[in-house]
Amino acid sequence: MNAMVQTSAWSRRLKGKSLALVLLVLALPARAAIELPLLFSDGAVMQRGQPLPVWGWATPGAKIDVAFDGGTATVTASDAGTWRVELPAHAAGGPYVLSIRENRGGAVTV
Repeated sequence: MNAMVQTSAWSRRLKGKSLALVLLVLALPARAAIELPLLFSDGAVMQRGQPLPVWGWATPGAKIDVAFDGGTATVTASDAGTWRVELPAHAAGGPYVLSIRENRGGAVTV
C-alpha cells in the first residue's frame, strides 16, 4: 500500500512537470519573426539629412527588406538572427512609415 501511495505522488509530480514543459515548448514559436529595439516605435523621431541605421532580430538566415521614405535596403539575418542596414538620408517632414519584411512571413510597420 505504501509503495502505491509513493508511486501516485511521483506520478502527480511528473505530470505537473510535463505540463509545464509542454506549455513552455508551445510558447516558443509565438515569438515574432522580426523584432526591433524600442528606439523604433510609433512616434519616433529620426534625424533628417543623415543616413539612417536600422537593426533588429529575425529568423536566422532570413532575407530582410527594409523601406523608409522611398529608401530601401535588403540584408540577410546572421546565424544569430541579428541584422543591420543603413538607409539613405531623408528630408525633414513626415510622418514617415518604416516597413520591415522577412521573406519567411514576418513583418513590422512603424
